[in-house]
Parts: sequence; structure tokens; C-alpha cells
Amino acid sequence: MYVGKHLRLKIVFQFSWKSILAFTCYSSIIVYVLYDLLPKFNGLPFAIISVTGIAVAFYVGFKNNSSYERLWEARKIWGSYVNSSRTFAMYVLDFIQPAAAVTEAELVQVKHRIIKRHIAYMTAVRLQLRKHTVWKMEEVGNRIVSADTNFSNEELDKELSVYMDEAEVDDVLSRSNPGVHIIKKQSEDLAVLYAGNCMSAYHHVELSKMLADFYNQQGACERIKGFPFPRQYAYYSKLFVYLLIGILPFSIYSELSKLDEHLVWLTIPISVTLSWIFYTMEVVGDSSENPFENAINDVPMTAICRNIEIDLLQMIHASVIPGKIKSENNILM
Repeated sequence: MYVGKHLRLKIVFQFSWKSILAFTCYSSIIVYVLYDLLPKFNGLPFAIISVTGIAVAFYVGFKNNSSYERLWEARKIWGSYVNSSRTFAMYVLDFIQPAAAVTEAELVQVKHRIIKRHIAYMTAVRLQLRKHTVWKMEEVGNRIVSADTNFSNEELDKELSVYMDEAEVDDVLSRSNPGVHIIKKQSEDLAVLYAGNCMSAYHHVELSKMLADFYNQQGACERIKGFPFPRQYAYYSKLFVYLLIGILPFSIYSELSKLDEHLVWLTIPISVTLSWIFYTMEVVGDSSENPFENAINDVPMTAICRNIEIDLLQMIHASVIPGKIKSENNILM
């Protein structure tokens, strides 16, 4: 996620330079053909571009709103993860009490194991979501992250080993969805504690509801990750923008030729500017529709997971607490 107040010109350039070059070449060719080869053809009426531009703006606006909804929904889900994680850790520490068959020291170990396992769960969900899908190609946003930050996807087995024992790590990694089975292990531990009279039936139900909530949040993220933005909307939005860009030089040439024949060369900068505006509107939507793809506009899951990790480790008074993730070149992952 880009956290700077203003986009750096370098980033704008990386997103725009190819398109600006293409628009400049295209409009130059059109002006040259109309001015030197077809002097009697004065272009197209400006009304055509007016009507087309309004229609395209509405359509692209609809696409951008839909893309932003996907991005904002993903961010809200991860905000819920933060709140639920803190509540879960609090419940574990307060609801689970010593019983005849379990000493207080043993119970502290169990509580810490459950809380640390939850940190591992958040890591598993994050890394699962950041796997590339077959339909998603690397784009400018990914290349900017690679060039401007030290971000790289961690290895799941090494990350899980920090907070889970080796046998559990091997078991969950043998499954197609490790996150799901980490929560299953949490449920198994809670069931054992309930059977040992370390918590009441009410407290067991409340903790089980928290686990179900984690499943719901994970499922919501997987829905966004696994279901691409509908191609019919994305494809036609891009097609309509290119159609508008295609007729722009003809209409601008027509208007300028009415003022002075020598002014028609201003068609090039004007056309390039307007083409870049509409193209940028299209790119903004494209870069927002998939919020878990290791790109510059992604949900900052690494930073959120670290905040959860810090909060939970402080709850159990861990001796080593990692620092917060800081942005690099205004990019927070």
C-alpha cells in the first residue's frame, strides 16, 4: 500500500511512459496524414467525442467503483482480523483456568501455545493469499514493489516453525489449505481443555465462535482472491477507452482547423493529455481490483500481521518482541 501524501513522479512515470509514447506516436501520425495527405478532410465533429467521452467516463467510473469496493472490502476484513485476534487472545488468557488435572504452569504453556499458534495462522493466511493466481499477470505495481522495497514472500514452513512445533508444521503443510487446519488444531486444544474442566461450557462456546469467525474472515479473503473481477466489465472498459483514444485526434483536429490551419499541430499535445487522463482512469481500476497480489496498491498484510504479532506477544509477556513494519519509499506491505 502506498502511504505517501503524494505519488512520486517516478511512480507516475513508470505507469505512464509507455502509454504516453504510444499516444504521441499515434496522434502524430493522424495529424500528419490529415494535414499532408488528406488536406480536404477536416476530421470528425466534436460532438462525437463529447458523447463518447461521457459514456466512457461513466463506464470507467463504474468499473473503478467496483474495483475500489473489492480493495476496501479486503481492508475491512483484515481490520476485523486485528480486532478478532486481540479478543481471542484475551479470551484464551481469561477464560481458561486451572483444574485438578492441570497445574497452573502447564496451563500457562497451553495458553501460550494457542496464542502463538494463532500468530502462525495469520502468517499462513497472508502467505496463502499472496500466491500468484493463474489468471493474474505481473504488472507495473509488482515491479515497483520489487525495485523500491526489500519485500519478498517468505517461505511458509520457516515462518510457521517460529510459533509451532515441527510435527504440527509438517502436518498442516501436508494439507492443501494450511490455515484451515491450524484453526482445527486450535479447536482440538480447546476441546481438550473443556473436557478437563479448564473452562465452562459458555466460555468454550465463545472461543469456538471466535474460531468460526476466523474461518469466515479467511473465506471472505479467499472469495476475493479466487474470483477475479468479471472479465466482461474489465475488457469492455479497456476497449471503450481505446476506442475513445482512437477518435480523439480526429475530433480535436477538426476543432483546431476551424481556427487556423497551423494550429492543427496542437492536436498532438492536447490529444496525448486527454488520452493519458482516460487511460490513467482505466489503470487505477486495474491496479485496485486484486488486493492480494504483492503490488503497490495491495492491502498491507505484512504490517497488519506484525501488529497482531506484537499485541499478542505483549499479552503473554514474551521476552522478545519484534518491531513494527515500516514503509520503504512510502510503500507499506
